[in-house]
Amino acid sequence: MGFNLDRRMYDLLNCLPTIPGAVGAFRAEALREAGMMSADTLAEDTDITMALHRAGWEIRYAPDALAWTEAPATLRELWRQRYRWSYGTMQAAWKHRHALLERGPAGHFGRVGLPLLAVFQILTPCSPR
Repeated sequence: MGFNLDRRMYDLLNCLPTIPGAVGAFRAEALREAGMMSADTLAEDTDITMALHRAGWEIRYAPDALAWTEAPATLRELWRQRYRWSYGTMQAAWKHRHALLERGPAGHFGRVGLPLLAVFQILTPCSPR
């Protein structure tokens, strides 16, 4: 439910930071324009989504999309997955930080999407309760 709510918000604001790898669909032309998948971060799906925003492509959330994926079987695997996602998201945000100063769709993503990502996916989860 949490994934659904934040993805809907990001979609409404046209700044979805991640097309999930398990259920993402991409146009080949869009991937080529955005530089293809990269090994620069641990979250390649987030990295390519941010690159697509910066290249001017429209990113949309499809709430009815279905996919089969493997879920972590142990708490240790869950921890490792979430750590990789969090660290990879921070890597991708840092890699695409120049979007804050860019114009057009890249600038919109930089000035709206990156701050929301920082607040809701980096700072808030790390805050003491």
